[in-house]
Order: sequence, then structure tokens, then C-alpha cells
Amino acid sequence: MQAQTDKASAREVVGWLGTMLLPPLAYWIGGLLGLSQQAAIFIGIMVAVVLMWVFTLVDDYIPPLMGMSAALFFNLAPASIALSGMASPSLLTLMGVFALAMVIASSGLSRRLVLYLMLKLPDRFVWQQNVLLFCGLLLSIVSPSGNSRVALLLPLFKEISGSLGLAKRSVAITSLMAATYGGAMLFSTALANSKSASIAALSMLPTHQQTQYLGLFWVAAASVPMLVLLVIHLVTTRVMFAQQPATPLAKDVIAKHLQSLGGFSSQERTACVAFVFFFLGSLTTSLHHLDTAKIAGLTLLLILLMGALKKADFQSAMDWPMIFFMLGMDSMMRTMNYLGLDRQFAEFVGRLFGFVDGSFTLFALATLVTTIVLRLVLPVAAGMLLSFLIMLPVALDQGYSPWVCVFMTAIFSDIWFFRHQNSVYLIAWNSDAVMDYDHAWFMRHNMIMNAARALCVFVAIPWWQSMGLI
Repeated sequence: MQAQTDKASAREVVGWLGTMLLPPLAYWIGGLLGLSQQAAIFIGIMVAVVLMWVFTLVDDYIPPLMGMSAALFFNLAPASIALSGMASPSLLTLMGVFALAMVIASSGLSRRLVLYLMLKLPDRFVWQQNVLLFCGLLLSIVSPSGNSRVALLLPLFKEISGSLGLAKRSVAITSLMAATYGGAMLFSTALANSKSASIAALSMLPTHQQTQYLGLFWVAAASVPMLVLLVIHLVTTRVMFAQQPATPLAKDVIAKHLQSLGGFSSQERTACVAFVFFFLGSLTTSLHHLDTAKIAGLTLLLILLMGALKKADFQSAMDWPMIFFMLGMDSMMRTMNYLGLDRQFAEFVGRLFGFVDGSFTLFALATLVTTIVLRLVLPVAAGMLLSFLIMLPVALDQGYSPWVCVFMTAIFSDIWFFRHQNSVYLIAWNSDAVMDYDHAWFMRHNMIMNAARALCVFVAIPWWQSMGLI
């Protein structure tokens, strides 16, 4: 125990020393590279933020708030820019989805649904586990936010693990969390509207290309890599998490539990109405032209007006640290864009890829490395979009379809190694679910899926060649 304490203390000392010494060095180097004083200061701030994350010096949501405050303190951008994350539609989206997830869980609707599924499905763990994957696929059709999807899947995870009586930290419950995360993220690039950054990247293309790449074209072009990714996920969870629940389900007991719940309560009906409203509203955006944030906001208002969440419930339903983490990062990225650092960085790095010279394999490797490096510092959306801006001129110069660049940066941006890189996983980490599963085993599976996300692109090369994309 003493050795672990000393090791942690040494890590913290190194981390704090780096946080104090490296940002001024980054500021000095920025000046040597010809950056403006404001841009060089911002680079120093970003270095401090990343070091705090890497060495786990403070809670994950604190560095973005520090960075946002520092941008204001040094007058790097007007308050309307430096605090713009607080006016982001993401705030309304997260509040609406967190409230919906809370009502689904607290009303007992998730328990009723899980008991019904346990009763109807074959008594095999693989069926019970992959219910979460199927639910994630349905949510991916309507929600462009992995954060929203995982927030809605977590109540099902809790109910299924409880119904099966899975031991905490066991292999079985960890595989269930892998399925939960897989449901939230596995299909994020299967459709154009399953990832908000993909939508943003498409919006940078000419209108006729945007129209061409939507709908069935995207599904067809992404089908091979998505199938490879799904197969690898299913095989690895089967091999890595071979342990099954110790005892079979007692179907008669489950039927009695389901019967004892009686009819739907008023809170369950509210949860049903709110979920159907959110699902159908998100599914039909092309008809009413309301984005997900507005639909989530109306869902939140519906829940509150129907009295499904009291004051204390509303406070506990909102994962405020997660919300401030995302809004703080949003503000920092907008400040970076205001200072022109995204364009300068894209122009500087884009000149380094002359070695591609007609080889799609080299282009894919360059895109992979660029996206991974950027994602060490930037959140998913910002990392993907900056990587897309860097690699798009290279793709066009080589005669590749812009869609390939959008898809590769989208799927590579889902690769992560540290939890601060992934807000979707942070939602699970910050919930009480973190007490149930084995984080180390989950991360081993995640490393395999990181490799799978790279592999599926190279497997898809013949398919894309047959479609004339490369």
C-alpha cells in the first residue's frame, strides 16, 4: 500500500512539474514558429490541460474549465467566443437526454422492459448481452450523439446485470459493459447522421456531394467496414469474456416479477411518451427541420411539465461534471478557431504528406496517425474535423472521393487510449456503473477494438475500389 502511495505521489509530482514548466516552453516555441502572442499563449494553455489529464492531477472536467477561464483572463477572445460553449446546443441535448434516461430508470420502465426481454429471449447470455447492441443500433439511427446513446443504454445495463445476478467486477458483467459501450459507439459511422462530426464534415463539401453521400450511398459504402467491426466485436467478446452467469434464469420467477409490476404507472407512461416523442422526433428531422437539441429540449420540458422529475431528481439526473467537461472543451475549440490555429495547423501539417504519391495504403496510414495524434489532445468532434481539414486536400490531390476522407477520419476518431479522450466512456465512468465492471478488462477489449477500427478500413479497400471511391 505504501509503495502504491509513493508511486502515485511521484506521478503527481512529475505531473505538476510538467504542468508548470512545459506550458511556458510551448509558449516560447510558438513564438519562434511565428505564431501571434495570443495563439502562443493558447498553445501553452492546451499543454497544461493535456498534462493534467495525462497525469490525472484533477478531475476530468476541471482542465477545460481552467482553459476556458484562462482564455478570458488573457483576453485571447471576446467573452462571446471564450464562453460560447455555454450557449452550445449540446447543453440542451445533454440535459434532455439525461433527464429522459433518469425517468426511464426511476419509473421502473427499464426494469419492466428488461424483465419482458429476459422472459421472451432464449436463456443464453449471448442473447441477453446483444440486446444492448441492438438497442444501440436503433438509437444510432435517430441520435447523432454517442453521449446520448450511452446515457439511454446505461439504465438497461443496470437492469440486465441485476436481473441476471452478475457478480460485481466479474468477467460477465464486464462483457455486458463492453456491449453497452459497443451499442453506443459501434454504429457511430454506419450512417451519416449517427455522428455529429460527420454531419459537420459533410457540410464543408459542395452541396451536390452532400446530397450524393447521404442515405443509401453511405450505408452501402460503409457496409463492409461496419460488418468487419461488428464481427470482431462479437468474436472478441465471446473469446475474452467466456464466463457465463452461474445459474440459468428462472423463467417462472421472472414471469411472477413481471406480473407483480401490474399495469403501467403514470410515471412509466410519461417515460414512454417522452421516449417515443424523442425517438420519432429525431427520426423525422428531415420533415420538421428541428435539430436534435430542440427535440431534446422539448422532451425535457415535457418531462418537467408532467411532473415526472422533482427538484431533487432533476439535480441528480444531470451529470453536471460531464456537461461542464463538454461545454468547456467546446469553448476552447471555438477559441482555437477564433485565433486561426486550426487553419495554420492544417496548412503546416498538410505539406508533410507528399510521400503518399498515389498509394491509398499510405494515405490511410497517414490519416490514421494524424487523427490519433490530434485525438490525444482534442475531443472526438474537434479531432475528427481538424484531421479531415488536413487530409481532404491530400485526398483530392490523389483523386480519392471526399467521402473516404470523411469516413476514415470519423472511424479513426473513435480510437482512444485514455478516458479523458472519450466523453462517451466518461459518462459510464462517472455513473454508478463504474463500481460494477472491471475497468482493466474493459480497456483490454477497447484496445482490440482500436486495432479493429484501423483494420476494417484496410479490409474495405477492394470494396471501395469496386465503387470507384479510390
